[in-house]
Amino acid sequence: MTPPSALISFDLGVLLALAGDFFLVTRKSPRIFSPWGPAALVLLLAAHAILVTPDSRVGRGEFVLIQSTVAFLALFAYYNMVAFIKRGVTFSILLNHARPARERRDDREFIDLELRLREMVENGWALREGEGYRLTRTGAAVAALTRLALRLLRADQVG
Repeated sequence: MTPPSALISFDLGVLLALAGDFFLVTRKSPRIFSPWGPAALVLLLAAHAILVTPDSRVGRGEFVLIQSTVAFLALFAYYNMVAFIKRGVTFSILLNHARPARERRDDREFIDLELRLREMVENGWALREGEGYRLTRTGAAVAALTRLALRLLRADQVG
């Protein structure tokens, strides 16, 4: 497979892998993060790294670097989209109030801090210490990546 066709194939594979993760796993789960999306992208990256035939324009190392960057950015965007869809408090409350009164949930369910902290512990991002929490190395790395993305995008954190 030549590098240009492999890049297109990889991009389509990323789209299908993340769509599959969403529709088969994440959509029905209360969690935001699933290991299946990243696992699929690692397998896809490995397959493409083996299948690509380097040419004079693009070597295998450069090709893998490009694919890794695309995969990382796709995962970052994907998980932010999932979090926005599943956990957007304002939109959840608006949709909740658009339902008939008998079908509405208590608005406090959309701002459940204990649920969010429990998810951080389950994801390995935080540890409970007495009455409080502290970030793990993984949690600190996720926080650093988030700060970096916000800084690069010159965006403010909200919520």
